[in-house]
Amino acid sequence: MIEDCGTGDWMQTFTGRKFFPFAPRAEDICIEDIAHHLAMQCRYNGAAHEFYSTAEHSVLVSEHVKPGAELWGLLHDAPEFAIGDMIRPVKHHPVMHPFRAIENRIMLVICEKFGLPPHMPPTVKDIDSRICLTEGKILLPNQPEPWGIPGPSVPATIHCWSPRTAERMFLQRFEELTRG
Repeated sequence: MIEDCGTGDWMQTFTGRKFFPFAPRAEDICIEDIAHHLAMQCRYNGAAHEFYSTAEHSVLVSEHVKPGAELWGLLHDAPEFAIGDMIRPVKHHPVMHPFRAIENRIMLVICEKFGLPPHMPPTVKDIDSRICLTEGKILLPNQPEPWGIPGPSVPATIHCWSPRTAERMFLQRFEELTRG
């Protein structure tokens, strides 16, 4: 369990809010912050041959999951707005359990904020991994060997949107999914 660090340790968000990563609250979550921060983050730790944002990746996941899981697909990487991204080999190592606990805590608050069930639907995890295969083929074509992700890649178009476009498309997708 992650200890609550109180109100002293905070980060400033794009919209000028204070966000406490160790003590997240739903009222401190703002979709504009999530969209902007994810649009500014390059996936694959910058190893891609072009800038490719977490926001664009999230839109793709939301478009390929089973019906009913689209908002979860869009927001599956939302905690990264506050704590950044980490490459899979590091993130999934046992020593990173405290980091994943922080990420999970932030995700639960995001679920509360946007009315999502607290557990990621299996379709989101599956499509997230299989889209990585697609992204790898397009953005990292000189792979020394296959990544070992099970299943076929997802047929998807990678646009490599600019951060501004990625932010706009993320917010547009959010609006589509939450309207009414």
